[in-house]
Amino acid sequence: MSNDIMSQRVLRLLMGMFLPCPIALFLYLLCGAIAQKDSSILELFVFFPIAYFISGLQSFIYSLIMEYYVWPTVGRNYIAVIVSTLLGAICGLSVLFIMQYLLPWKESLILLLLSGSCTGLIIGFILYFLRKGLKEGSRPETQAGKNKIQICLSVIIPIIIICLLVVIDLRRPGPLRLLGPKKTRKTVKSMTGRKLPLSAEELQGISQACEGRDGRFHECYVTFKTDQEGISHILNTFGGEDVLVKDFPNPENNTLEWKIMDFEKAYSLQKELGVVLFDFNLIRQIRNEDLEFAIKKSYPEDAITGWYIESRRSSIVSYLVLIFKDRGLVYIRIVEDSYKRQNN
Repeated sequence: MSNDIMSQRVLRLLMGMFLPCPIALFLYLLCGAIAQKDSSILELFVFFPIAYFISGLQSFIYSLIMEYYVWPTVGRNYIAVIVSTLLGAICGLSVLFIMQYLLPWKESLILLLLSGSCTGLIIGFILYFLRKGLKEGSRPETQAGKNKIQICLSVIIPIIIICLLVVIDLRRPGPLRLLGPKKTRKTVKSMTGRKLPLSAEELQGISQACEGRDGRFHECYVTFKTDQEGISHILNTFGGEDVLVKDFPNPENNTLEWKIMDFEKAYSLQKELGVVLFDFNLIRQIRNEDLEFAIKKSYPEDAITGWYIESRRSSIVSYLVLIFKDRGLVYIRIVEDSYKRQNN
């Protein structure tokens, strides 16, 4: 093999090994930015070197397969580019299985399939043009049938695998839903065993099924307005043994130790759904007023008043409740371990 041919091969191998990671990461972030309508997500691209630790091995294997198997078998044509696209999709799926405890399954499945496939398509065309002018070795006629079978398998098997994974995933319940009043009541009752007050106006909820480090979880965020009777009902129903109930503002209660910032996720979920249910400024204000007390030793005259309720995390369900007394407003966050619920 001449030095020129060897140098071209080395160039193609290096392209196949090192280009996919930054391209795939950029496409993944771009899709996420479009889906979330948040361009700041693209700023995470500066961490692209980390992508090599997650998908560098897959890129290495991809490059070897393309150079030593696909091109010699298929030849320099668009079928090879299609195979490259499918290999890119498989590489994208491999990232999901590696990061399964850190990435939400359904959202990441679609994004990784899309970014992986597009990356395989882009790299496939790059390698296609790098091989321009390279003479393909003639193959014996006796190999023609065998090569056709290999081509079909290279295309069909990845398609079957991808379709099966998509079908399996689509059988899962939707990860994010906006709940109406009736569905919200039913969901809260089924998760906690507790009923919401009858005097619950503007009752709505957000339900999400998600993957965590320790298994699959179901989260529900609820908001409604109520009267004094409804507030008393919440205090009595969601209070009790093994439940922390604190009023605010109160010099003896340190809100900085509370988990009210867990409601921040509800703010991002409502943005994704395109609705406005939770006012996160109210939640921040509680902490800001506590910080002001720490400095000035007094709360502002118009300080928010209410109660904070936190159940001690059980093996199955935990919840947080924020009651804004002066506004008659209630926020609830419920987390259920779906796997433990099914096996209990």
